[in-house]
Amino acid sequence: MKRLRVSHRMLAALLALACLVPAGCVEPASPAATQTPAVATVEPAATPEPTATPQPAGEASRLLEALDKDAFAAYAAQDAPTLHALLADPPAFGLATPAEDASWGACSAEAAHARAADCVAFLERLLEIDRSALSEREQLSYDLLQQYFTAVIAADGYEYYDEPLSPVTGVQAWMPLSLWLYAIETPEDAEAYLALAADAPRYLAEVLAYERMRAEKGLFMTETALNAVLAEIDALLAAGDELYLIEEFAKTLDLAEGLTQEEREAFAARAAETLSGAFLDGFRTLRDGLSELSGACRREEGLYALGEDAQAYFVLRMQAAAASDMTPEDALLLLEQEYAYQYRAYYELNLSVSDADAPLKGDSVEEELAYLLEVTDGALPALPAHGYALRQAPEALGHAMDAVACIAPPLDAWERITVIDNPDADRNSLFLTLSREGYPGRLYLYAGSRNAGGLGLMQRALALPGYYDGWAAYAAELAVLWQDRYDPAAALMRLYDEMAPGVLMLAICSIKVNYEGMERDDLQEYLSMYGLGEDAHVNFFFNTAVDRPFAAFSEALGYAQLADMMRSFSADMGEAYLENEVLAQYLSYGPAYTNLLRERMDIWADEQVDKG
Repeated sequence: MKRLRVSHRMLAALLALACLVPAGCVEPASPAATQTPAVATVEPAATPEPTATPQPAGEASRLLEALDKDAFAAYAAQDAPTLHALLADPPAFGLATPAEDASWGACSAEAAHARAADCVAFLERLLEIDRSALSEREQLSYDLLQQYFTAVIAADGYEYYDEPLSPVTGVQAWMPLSLWLYAIETPEDAEAYLALAADAPRYLAEVLAYERMRAEKGLFMTETALNAVLAEIDALLAAGDELYLIEEFAKTLDLAEGLTQEEREAFAARAAETLSGAFLDGFRTLRDGLSELSGACRREEGLYALGEDAQAYFVLRMQAAAASDMTPEDALLLLEQEYAYQYRAYYELNLSVSDADAPLKGDSVEEELAYLLEVTDGALPALPAHGYALRQAPEALGHAMDAVACIAPPLDAWERITVIDNPDADRNSLFLTLSREGYPGRLYLYAGSRNAGGLGLMQRALALPGYYDGWAAYAAELAVLWQDRYDPAAALMRLYDEMAPGVLMLAICSIKVNYEGMERDDLQEYLSMYGLGEDAHVNFFFNTAVDRPFAAFSEALGYAQLADMMRSFSADMGEAYLENEVLAQYLSYGPAYTNLLRERMDIWADEQVDKG
């Protein structure tokens, strides 16, 4: 590759945390974004409005529906941000509103044990259901629940290996981000927001107690990671009365309904006091406590060095991030094959490209999204009527975000999809970013799956990062091949230049360091085979593997599994392979673990060949 280019993809990483195998800290799911006036509405005339899912018939179906509802209630109610992200109207689902229980949840081994115990009870109920009496769609929901419950149970006992304060994506990052994205449309929403801000010191005190226990067990973070986390906290504390959340809260109040000017001013004053006071005080106490633990920092080495339990934990977290049951050995083989494919393609494309650095961007985000929707039309199933709204990222977050990020909408308000626009980011590859975050990427996937009839609540609620991130990355590749606005060879080169070293190799090195036990010198020798043996590259890959071991798995393995699946179908189905039909069939199942989708896609592909 010409250069090492790495994107943090901060929002994607932060918003996928809740679906990972839960350990000590129960983290919020994707925050529901503050609603802003829609700038675009998509209404395909040929697509009917979605209809309610019919009630299932039969005892097995009834039992599965009841279990799915109970599991969803437990999952959604784990904390206020998760509930607010998943549901716009919790009482309609029999749940209390965030304002009634505005808590960040719990960060403790006891909380992890309790969640695992819940899953044991749910799994027992599931196994009592006659799977053979269910429809094919219900069987997928059954299998998904079984895999999820089993993963949570398997993780019980490994909680202290989890790092709630990892650089870039830890508590210090997602807590303020969750507040910034918190939708405020009513006075109750504003009250819940303020209660959450006031609850921060309690939750952060639990995080600190959890870190102290990790330090006692010799599992505390490295000095490099600690310095990075302290720097992030210092940036928050330095803002003081100028903390970006204060101004952003006031902006969102302007869009809330049912508030007088006096009420808006009162809420804004309370927010300024709480955010600059109790909220930052909680982080100040956390910082002081972390500084005291600096002597407990462990050596810069992978999880492999911590023993077999740490390796077992690594496997579980890797599988959760990938949304798959694949082993590290299979994952490594797949990733190395995909890296080699993109590496060769990059240099072959380079022979025919005259300007590899030509800008890949339209006149605006709206214009580019409109073009991408045209490109997607006909290649993928039509979407139901929906709209999206642009919200500008604050300057304080601009350095850490990509140019655009799409936020998952609530299940019961899926028509409102928020897209974050970051004007401070490099927009030279805006087309690629929008194809990943917009159409045919996340925006397309959310609009098509959040309201899909026949899907269980948990199937739609679980974040399943490997599924969503994998599709987003694959969608960017599809968009490049379908479009006619830019040089496809140059666009593919740009895509592979970002993906191969910045995503795939990160995941490869994590397996090498954390599962196989490679130390820095060994990793340098390995990376040298790929032309990445310079000290700066080696330090980056090694330090990321140690301090953020799961940073790249959702996108790397999600993409690699999907790309491998589609290439195998193209090779094996012969004339029966029609890309639009294969993609439509894949999407028809809805969100799920990739291994479950692959099983069903293999059967379907064989049927298409037999028909021919």
